[in-house]
Amino acid sequence: MVKANRNFRSAPRRRPGKAQPSTGATPKPSRNERRAEELHTRMREISAYEQAHKIDGIWHLIELPHHLFLPGDALPGHLRPRDPAMASLSREPLYDVVLGHGVNASDRFDLERIYGRRGVYGTRKRELSYRELRGLGLLNEIKA
Repeated sequence: MVKANRNFRSAPRRRPGKAQPSTGATPKPSRNERRAEELHTRMREISAYEQAHKIDGIWHLIELPHHLFLPGDALPGHLRPRDPAMASLSREPLYDVVLGHGVNASDRFDLERIYGRRGVYGTRKRELSYRELRGLGLLNEIKA
């Protein structure tokens, strides 16, 4: 005679945050959905090298560099500078216009949270004009 395994569960496990069909409760948004919504309220992607950011209630155009922000040690071997003077330049902090201070490799998670992707930082910013705001659909409904 074979003994039944007592650790076996025949009923499916319930996952927190998922809607249960029997209760009809509204599912709680996932972490990625909340982050995407929060990012959308303060940032819009315009192109690969430009983003619109809402800073203190005002929309600005932020220009991103054409190269990745990587410390010299993190670069692949064929991209590492051979000249020691150039290698030291890659370790110096770069100025980010959204954060308002110099950033280095230790700030990469803050930069990813702000810009929504890895390896970029803001090099220039300017306030968007009324025409640009209207073209991007960023005007408040009250003004229209």
